[in-house]
Amino acid sequence: MSSPAAPDDERQGPVSAGEALARLAQLLLAPVPLTSALQQIADLAVHTFPGPVEVSVTLVEDGRVDTVAFAGAAAVTLDERQYTTGFGPCLDAALYSQTIRTDSADDRMPYRDFREVCRRAGVTHTLSAGLPVAHRTGGALNVYTVGGPPLDRPAVELAETFAGYAAAALGRTLAAVPTATAADQLRAAMAARVLVEQAKGVLMARERCTQEQALHHLVRLSEDEARSLRDVAAGVVASSQP
Repeated sequence: MSSPAAPDDERQGPVSAGEALARLAQLLLAPVPLTSALQQIADLAVHTFPGPVEVSVTLVEDGRVDTVAFAGAAAVTLDERQYTTGFGPCLDAALYSQTIRTDSADDRMPYRDFREVCRRAGVTHTLSAGLPVAHRTGGALNVYTVGGPPLDRPAVELAETFAGYAAAALGRTLAAVPTATAADQLRAAMAARVLVEQAKGVLMARERCTQEQALHHLVRLSEDEARSLRDVAAGVVASSQP
């Protein structure tokens, strides 16, 4: 999992949809690794959607699921809750290539456990757009609004556009390099899960905190130090060794 610092020009205010599409097109032409491409897509999406949002990219490979790029701590926390319970909109979107919107204020929302976690995190609406990839690997681009307006039809279309570019980046990796190399890149993108789980266990024991609090601490360290979540988790695990 990779979480590099966003480029300076992406930190300066909102980006128009037209400019975002131009940047996405340029990104697909650049020879960058899969994790870097997906992280840049997530970073750009945060500045393109209206209102305060957080974004993540989920990948599913051979039954394994992980967040391989993210912009915002709440996005990772909510992704992880869905992976733990095995139930949630980002999983359904990834597994079935669907686009799913939720409203945490709607008591009829089918994902009840997820709804309560959203409410505690201050997330009002979510949108997960499946990555249309014809392969055993699937995924979703997830948008979480933090006190922002409902995600309307233009927002759905924008999310599906970003998901399409993320799928293209994934498809390029699978098609343009040898099978073994593509598999190595996918494994590298998803290798953080074991370390993150170990680090969460260390923090829970050390700080007497919950799983969510432990994950939030790891994500904050990753963002504050501009280091990948995997590297932060590895450091926490190493610090627990005698």
